[in-house]
Amino acid sequence: MANQSIIKLFAPCVLAATLACNNSQQHQQDDVSLEEYPIYTLTSQAATVYTDFPVNLQGVQDIELRSKVSGFIDDIFVDEGQYVNKGQLLFRIFAPEYEEELARSSAAIKSTEAELADAHINGQAEK
Repeated sequence: MANQSIIKLFAPCVLAATLACNNSQQHQQDDVSLEEYPIYTLTSQAATVYTDFPVNLQGVQDIELRSKVSGFIDDIFVDEGQYVNKGQLLFRIFAPEYEEELARSSAAIKSTEAELADAHINGQAEK
């Protein structure tokens, strides 16, 4: 019973407030002057449209390559995705430690050859 009396009192108040707000907004809208904006005419033109499609490409067969020697890749002779043949040179590895080992081995061979030549000379001299 108390709820019904509160609703009966509250409903006319809300209705009066709503009507008062609407009347004041209508008076404010009548007083506002409208701004004029320029009008543009559109013309058709030729345009280049670019479309991007995000994609993730994967090979039919992915192969991991590992070198038998350590070093840095100096040159790459193939492009990604390029067909290659068996035995084709793919890249060049820069490995200074192997170049040093080659120089030491070449020096050891020359030293041994010199000792062999010296032994031949000494052997012929003793005859």
